[in-house]
Amino acid sequence: MRRMRQWVVQQLGEHSPANLARARKVTKAVRQWWSHQQTDAYVLSFPGCGRTWLTVLMGKAIVEERGLGDANPARITELARLGKHVPRIEVRHDASPQLRRPEEIERDKSRFAKKDVVLLVRDPRDAIISYYFEASKRRGRFSGTAGEFLRHPIGGLDSMLTYYNVWAENRNVPKRFYVVRYEQLHADTVTELDHVMRTVGVDASRASLERAVEYGRFDNMRKIEQKGFDRPELDRHKAGDTESFKARKGKVGGYREYLSPDDVEYLNRRIADTLSPFYSYYLTPPA
Repeated sequence: MRRMRQWVVQQLGEHSPANLARARKVTKAVRQWWSHQQTDAYVLSFPGCGRTWLTVLMGKAIVEERGLGDANPARITELARLGKHVPRIEVRHDASPQLRRPEEIERDKSRFAKKDVVLLVRDPRDAIISYYFEASKRRGRFSGTAGEFLRHPIGGLDSMLTYYNVWAENRNVPKRFYVVRYEQLHADTVTELDHVMRTVGVDASRASLERAVEYGRFDNMRKIEQKGFDRPELDRHKAGDTESFKARKGKVGGYREYLSPDDVEYLNRRIADTLSPFYSYYLTPPA
């Protein structure tokens, strides 16, 4: 990519700071285009939905099924280079909706038209609290309370609901599309993981799936994170602060521990009023 940037600068003419900046921009766009062309499948989510867990489960299933030895399951994209018939899978937050106001969230998903897409969703009540700890404890982007965070105009509850709704509207765009619910993945991990793997073109045996699920148990995920995922963007926890871990609690319905009754009422009202009926299972508060 350095050679490409140098070539772009040469084509622009004068070797100036402005042309160097343009060259970086062009190089980045070319790199992203090329990466997209090589990618077979995407795993997408809004932050806070358990994407790291799903990535490790999928990566481990591929490692087991394709006999890739001690390859790092968390580096799922790199597995395509290590064995035959391994799809190139990109794991993304999809145009960073967590950094945008609802009206700024990307609506056009046409670039996924020839790709397989797994969309991971989670009850927005739990997901927004999980992302609150990501934003406050790991990223340092927010310093207020959980109640203030869910009302925040950038990356708050409305941004999350808008992102969900955009994908409900675009669910027929990808070649294959599967919505995996965190709650179902939690309740029947082997079955849901099997659906996910088939969506991305991997027919994994029951034994491979079960070994992946065992590897992805919460206590093992916590141990792996303490040692380091060997991915800098995931290794941001603070020693002694359990709320800063990616594998924080893995709990369904835990949002009530961090919110006031007024906050919970606001959550429920916004979800009922805003969320697409496509996600009917989230429209009513859990028991």
